[in-house]
Amino acid sequence: MLRNRDIVDIETGEAFLNVTVTTERDRQNYKKILEAKQKYEFQGVEIQKQYKKYGSFVWLLYNAGQVLDLGIQPDELTKLIYISTYMGYNNRLMVSEDESMTRKQMREILRVSEDTFHKFYISLTNTGILSEDIDKCLYLNTSIFKRGAIKDVKDIDCNRTRLYIKSIRSLYTQAKISEHKLLSYLFQAIPFVNVNYNILCFNPLENDLQKVKPMIMKDFCVIIGYSQDNDRRLKTKLKGLRLQQLPVFSFVDNADGLFCYINPNVYYAGNKWEEVKVLGRFQIENT
Repeated sequence: MLRNRDIVDIETGEAFLNVTVTTERDRQNYKKILEAKQKYEFQGVEIQKQYKKYGSFVWLLYNAGQVLDLGIQPDELTKLIYISTYMGYNNRLMVSEDESMTRKQMREILRVSEDTFHKFYISLTNTGILSEDIDKCLYLNTSIFKRGAIKDVKDIDCNRTRLYIKSIRSLYTQAKISEHKLLSYLFQAIPFVNVNYNILCFNPLENDLQKVKPMIMKDFCVIIGYSQDNDRRLKTKLKGLRLQQLPVFSFVDNADGLFCYINPNVYYAGNKWEEVKVLGRFQIENT
């Protein structure tokens, strides 16, 4: 008689304990389960390698296919996404592992005037995005941002994507204050970016690449309130956004149509990193 205390469902990750194997049929079934478990663990290791490669991240929770309306202005959305990269594992804003962020430090990190910061701070607190406790510690709303492992995934009734800290900070610090609104389009696109292929599209939850319905700039302009007549101008501006020599927005025209890909180094919900890199041409070519 063989006992195993760690049989795992490869679809859910659920562990079944105290399983007893007594017959040949049980042994064959158990063998299949072990093989599936090994495959599951291998896939997990590969995904963890990608996590390390892309660096630390913050989860953004959102509803796919719905406008990302947090009740704040576009330029404030950019500042919010940037500030979220300073969130600790208890959702408290931190300037280091053991030092909480103060209002003064937040303004300095944002590199904005006192007046601009005041308006930003009031916007976040009025909408419930940011809160402050009696010790003056600042916290972000856990229904929007999370750090670390998300437990009880099945109970979460929304979608989530990883905001990569190093890349978000790089984009923000290299941008001018006047470019914060332009950067906001990158974040407003999140609910309409396919979770597997990082393509701007109408069906962001589609798993089959051949069935993805791409969204062109005129469609995106409607979503963000940008003039459709100036869609080419917007496309040119977005193409100008760069991250370590690579584009943030990549427009790829092929036999299937014109696709707009978002660089997975900025944000990404899936685990097909290499495929997205190739499809979106986010690789530095050897010369």
